[in-house]
Formats: sequence, C-alpha cells, structure tokens
Amino acid sequence: MFEALAFRHFQERRDAQDADVLEGLQSLRRSFSLIQIPETGIPAFGEELRKEFKVFGERQALEPTMVTEVLDRAQTFIQGFSGSGLRSHRFLHGLLGYVRERHPDVAEQLARQTGAGGRIVIPSGFDYQPEATSS
Repeated sequence: MFEALAFRHFQERRDAQDADVLEGLQSLRRSFSLIQIPETGIPAFGEELRKEFKVFGERQALEPTMVTEVLDRAQTFIQGFSGSGLRSHRFLHGLLGYVRERHPDVAEQLARQTGAGGRIVIPSGFDYQPEATSS
C-alpha cells in the first residue's frame, strides 16, 4: 500500500526529496503514538498517509505498536537507502522507477489518479475506497 501511495503522490513532483517521504512517515507514526502531540503543520504526504491508513484501519484492525514498529523499520530503511545527502532523491527515484518498470499496469492506473482520495488498486487485489472529504 505504501508504494502505491508514494507513487501516486510523488510521480509528478520532480522537486520532491527523500526527506519529504520521511516527514510523511514521521507524521503518520506520531498519529499512532500513545502520547498525542499536536502538530503545527502536517506535511502533504503525511496527510495523505493518514487519510488512507484511517480507511484501511476501519476495514482491518491495526495494532498501534505493530504499526509504529513497521513505520520505524521503513524509516530506517529509507534513511539507509537514501544516504547522507541533505537533498537526496535516491529512494524516490528508485521507488518510482521500480513501480514503472516492474508493475507498469499499476503505474499507469496510479498515474491516471489525481490528488489524495483516489482509488488505489494494489497488485494483490486488495481494493478500497478512501473516505469522502466534506467541503
């Protein structure tokens, strides 16, 4: 699910950096923390992750400690893959390239979707519709 969300969010953002992915993950992780600290500004990718995980959590029970452990591992992996560069794009370019090369049908489907709240179809066949936003 993460790969599809990241692809959809970052596919047309040429100026995006790995730090944007990490900020989004950190924002999602804070939402699962036992201690709630109000955030002043939620990153755009963090907001999209939160919306999608909320819908996913309504359909399948999520254990907060397991979610935080998985998010911590993902963050460690991305940081290691990204390297020490302050403005690295290594992870994002790798992820986008992987989805385009290995799953072109999914990439094409995700490319047609615009903005948060689109329909995501995961290769495993799991399909869900995000919650409608109110105006």
